[in-house]
Amino acid sequence: MADSQLRLLHLATLLPTYPKSKTRDQLRESLYRNYGHVVGVRTLQRDLRTLLDDAYLCVMQTDPTGKGREGLGYCYGKTASTIGPKMEPSTALTLVMASEYASKLMPEEVSEAMRPYVRQAENTLNASGKKYGGWKEKVRSVPRYLCFLKPDVDEQIYHAATTALLNEKCLVITYKERTKPYQLHPLALVDRGLETILVAYVEEYREHRQFMLHRINTAIITTTSFKRPAEFDIDKLIEEGYFSVPLDNDNYEPMTLKLRLFVRPDGAEPWLDIEGTPLSQDQVVQRSEDRRSATVSATVRDTQELRSWLLGQGAQLEVTEPAYLRQFMADSSAVLWDRYKNMPAS
Repeated sequence: MADSQLRLLHLATLLPTYPKSKTRDQLRESLYRNYGHVVGVRTLQRDLRTLLDDAYLCVMQTDPTGKGREGLGYCYGKTASTIGPKMEPSTALTLVMASEYASKLMPEEVSEAMRPYVRQAENTLNASGKKYGGWKEKVRSVPRYLCFLKPDVDEQIYHAATTALLNEKCLVITYKERTKPYQLHPLALVDRGLETILVAYVEEYREHRQFMLHRINTAIITTTSFKRPAEFDIDKLIEEGYFSVPLDNDNYEPMTLKLRLFVRPDGAEPWLDIEGTPLSQDQVVQRSEDRRSATVSATVRDTQELRSWLLGQGAQLEVTEPAYLRQFMADSSAVLWDRYKNMPAS
């Protein structure tokens, strides 16, 4: 490839998408810093004119903002179907899938900047044939839990929360029924399937807490910056069960849970499910010789999620240890029996 053609390709990759733009001097500096091209003003001007004259690329000039024409900028228009060099179908598929499944954890300004690239990726897939173009019709993500309707999150709230998190700016919010505002230092955004949670340090309480985005009433980004705590580790919090719902603080430390699982009336073996998706790293499953039951041992925390799962197994599960959790299951069963023992007249 001739040097001039390679330089044009590199120049095309440096152009941002409107409303952002780069001046001629900024592009000269980027060409040298990123790719080692040393070009004069006239050469760069000819290259820019070549890109501007290509209607397919949709490169545009922005209005000058400085003295004379010093502020004249260059960028791709919002409707550009191609951004930079040709995109391979495999790259296009990766970009489209990532945009579809990761967009709810992206800052709005990043999502906005990515739209022309996603549009180019979609055009590439549409023209690529069935191999890559048909992949989206072959895959789906289906949650295992009961499909409740996802709550609506106000666009302004989402924009404020993600922008403050991105730029490490303080965020002032009102939350649920409380009228007094919170002053937050946003630290992390977590997707829990149905809910998107903002983890933030709360100045009032001097600790970090969780805020569900759909319960935030108002959110205002301030100009005040904050220093992100070096000790904050979102992965460690997840591992410790921070996003689970504890039922008893006295029993929230990891415990050894022991169960018996019984074959279902249709002959299905329920222990196969937790053999594939274990309750913990140290889980042990021992099947009986007649394959009518199995014992399970696992180290877990006592949470609302755990108890809901235990109750959901119905008569196919018996808790043997710890004693307090076995008593909980017995009490729950007694309440259910009391409610259902007298069948209403049909």
